Amino acid sequence: MLIEKIIQELQNIPEEKLSEIYELIHDFRLRLNPENRQTRTPGLLISNPFNSV
Repeated sequence: MLIEKIIQELQNIPEEKLSEIYELIHDFRLRLNPENRQTRTPGLLISNPFNSV
């Protein structure tokens, strides 16, 4: 099974690098769920540097 192959690969990664792998997997998983996507709402900028008074 593929999950077993992934686990075997993870077991060969040094402990100090596991946090990077975790972040990679976590971010990937979040991107798979469209409900977690943050959409940009236009008009949230408070000031405009080109419109000096």
